[in-house]
Amino acid sequence: MKRILGFLFGWCFIIVCVVFSIKSTALNPNFYIPKYEEMHLAQDIGVSKKDLNQSIRLLLDYLDDKRDDIKGTITWYGNHQETFNERETSHMGDVKVLYQNAVKVAKISLVILALILLYFYWNEKEKMFAYLNTKVTDLDSCESFGNLETDIHVVEKCEPLFARIDEKKFMEEFKKEKEAAKKEEPKKEEKVEEVTIDDFAKLQFKVGTIVKCEPHPKADRLLVEQIDLGGEVRQIVSGIAKHYKPEELIGKQVVVVTNLKPVKLRGVESYGMILCATDDKDLSFVTVAKEMPNGVTVR
Repeated sequence: MKRILGFLFGWCFIIVCVVFSIKSTALNPNFYIPKYEEMHLAQDIGVSKKDLNQSIRLLLDYLDDKRDDIKGTITWYGNHQETFNERETSHMGDVKVLYQNAVKVAKISLVILALILLYFYWNEKEKMFAYLNTKVTDLDSCESFGNLETDIHVVEKCEPLFARIDEKKFMEEFKKEKEAAKKEEPKKEEKVEEVTIDDFAKLQFKVGTIVKCEPHPKADRLLVEQIDLGGEVRQIVSGIAKHYKPEELIGKQVVVVTNLKPVKLRGVESYGMILCATDDKDLSFVTVAKEMPNGVTVR
C-alpha cells in the first residue's frame, strides 16, 4: 500500500510542479517583455513598445482566465486593427481550454497529495513523536510555545518513516506483477464469422514444394518464394522473413491457396498464399504429414 501511495505521490508532485512552474513563468509578462525589448521586437514588427506589451498582457491574462476574451486594438505600421485575428483567437481559445484543464488536474493532484500526507500522519504519528523523545502525542499541543519538555533530545537511532524506493528493484517487481497478471487473464476468443460449405469450397488449396526462395528487394520482413505446384511454378510473397531464412525453406512442402487474385507487394507480384499457423511469438508454415505429389488438392 505504501509503495502505491508513494508512486502516486511522486506523479502528483511532478504534475503540480510542472503546471505551477508554467503559471509562474510562461504566464508572467515580465518573462517576455525584457527579452523582447533586448531583441527590439516592437521595432522589427512595426508596433510601439506600449502596444506590444499590452498585447502580451492581454493574451496572458486571457490564458490565465483573468478575462473572457482577447479583444483589443493595435497600431500596426500606422493602421489601427484588431490585436488578434479570427484564426488566432480560435487557436488561443483551444490553448486556454488545454491550460485550464491542466490547472484543474494540478489542483486535484494537490488534494491527493494532502490526503496522502494525512494518511501517513495518522498511521505514523506515534512513531514520529516517539523519535522526538517527548510525551507529546498529538499536534494540537504544538499550537503554542512551551508545551514541549526541555532538556531532551531525539533518539539516537530511528528507522526512516518513509523508506526510499529502490527504483531498479521496484521496476523489476512491477514487471513481474504485470507479466503474472497477463498470464492469469484468460484469453478472449475472437469471434469469427461463420461460413457455409459453399463459401469454403470457393477456395482451392494445393500442396507445393518451394524450389527457390530469396529476400524481398524492398522489404526486410518479406520473402519471395518460387513454388512448384505440379503443372506450374508460382511466385508467392510471404511475410515470414522474421521466422525463416530463405535457405531453410528450399525443398519444404507447403499448403498454398492457389485461386487468390495476383497482387503486388512492395513492387513484387504475388500469386497465391502459403498457409501458416501463428501466435503472439512464433510462426510455422502448414505442411503435410508425409511427402505428397506437387499439385494435389487439399480437401
